[in-house]
Amino acid sequence: MLNFVKNGRSRLKTNQVRQRAYGDQFSAVAYSDSGQKVNDEAILQERMLELAFEGKRWFDLVRFDQAFERVPSLQGRSSERHLLLWPISLGTISLNAKIEQNPGYGN
Repeated sequence: MLNFVKNGRSRLKTNQVRQRAYGDQFSAVAYSDSGQKVNDEAILQERMLELAFEGKRWFDLVRFDQAFERVPSLQGRSSERHLLLWPISLGTISLNAKIEQNPGYGN
């Protein structure tokens, strides 16, 4: 995958799909590498719009390390990293003695 990105094939393939999808309006949506920060922002924005009601936003924000910046209830709490994990239910823990509760949620 890394070689695919490094040699520019990802940009070529992305633009082929967009050319087919947008036809005459392709120039408005052509992919160009604007750097990681700009590309990450574009990905987050696109996924927010396309997957608005599919429950994927939280996982995107955690994966891109943006949860503490973009979720209002987490702003200013970046030292509480355990909030990125959900607690494991007691029912699940009681089924397997090797499962330990996630940090920050007690025993």
